[in-house]
Amino acid sequence: RARVAVIAPFPELLRECEAAFREAGIRVPVEVGDLEEGVRAARRAVDGGAEVIISRGGTALQISRALSVPVVEIQVSPYDILRCLYRLREYRGLIGITGFRNVVYGCESLGTLLGMQIRQIVVESGEDALEKVTEAVRDGVGMIIGDAVSVKLASKLGIGGMLVASGKEPVAKAIEEAEKIAEVRVRERE
Repeated sequence: RARVAVIAPFPELLRECEAAFREAGIRVPVEVGDLEEGVRAARRAVDGGAEVIISRGGTALQISRALSVPVVEIQVSPYDILRCLYRLREYRGLIGITGFRNVVYGCESLGTLLGMQIRQIVVESGEDALEKVTEAVRDGVGMIIGDAVSVKLASKLGIGGMLVASGKEPVAKAIEEAEKIAEVRVRERE
C-alpha cells in the first residue's frame, strides 16, 4: 500500500517521476491525469490508501481544492522555463508564457534579461486558459510556453507551443517532502 501517489498532468512528467523513483529505489504509483481527470485519479489514489498526492501546476491546485489530503506540488523552477527559452533563443516574435500564477510568476523579467519579448499569461482554470490564450494570440503572441492545456490550445489556434517540463531536482524535492508528510500523518494516527 503506497502512502504517496503522483498524478502527472502530462506524459513527460510521468516519465520524469518514474525515473526519479527508480533512482531513489522507491515504488510510488504514478498516473497521468490533467485538471479534472487528475482530481479523479487523486481520489482513486486516496481511496486506495494514499496519504499524500504529488502533482504539478493547475492539477495540484485543483486536487488541493477538491480533496482533504495534503498535496505536494512539483515546482516549475526558473531553470525549467529557461530551458524552453534557450531552445527559442532565435525566435523573434512575442512569446506567451502561460499557466497558473504559481507557475508563471516573474517570467516577464526573464524576457527583459534575455532580450526576448515575453507576455506572462496567468490562467485560473482550463476554461480560463482557452479565453486567455485565444486573446493572447489575437494580440500577436506567436508561441506559447506553458502547461499541457495551454500548449494544446496553441496548437488548435495554429501557433507553436512548448511544454515546460520539470527537471529531476523539483521532482526529487517533491518526493522527499511528500514522504515526510506521509510519515507524520501515519505517526499522528498511531
